[in-house]
Amino acid sequence: MRLAIALFLLLIIPITEAKPGCTGIEKSLLGAWKLNGKTGFFEEMEFSLEGKAKAFNSWLHHRPEIAGASWALKECILTIKPTTDMPEFIYTVINVSKNSLQIRGRDDHLVGRYRRINMP
Repeated sequence: MRLAIALFLLLIIPITEAKPGCTGIEKSLLGAWKLNGKTGFFEEMEFSLEGKAKAFNSWLHHRPEIAGASWALKECILTIKPTTDMPEFIYTVINVSKNSLQIRGRDDHLVGRYRRINMP
């Protein structure tokens, strides 16, 4: 009986490589985000698509901080690759919704909370 239940569950539960909650969130990242609180990694940032390329830009005190970087998302791991000699930034996406984003630093476990900037 247990074997039959296990086989039944294998048939009805889809098998996926992505972690729960990470499937399809790439499109949710697109747009501009502003730090919501005092703790975070970037004051303002934007994820965009330029053709097939994924572009990342950030601002500190309304001035460019990182420009023309690329980004990738795989299994909740967000990697930002600057075009300069700066090292990659690696975060875990904890939660993303229409208006909020939470990411955790890989080394320091700091959580950055952001709210979406509604562009005019």
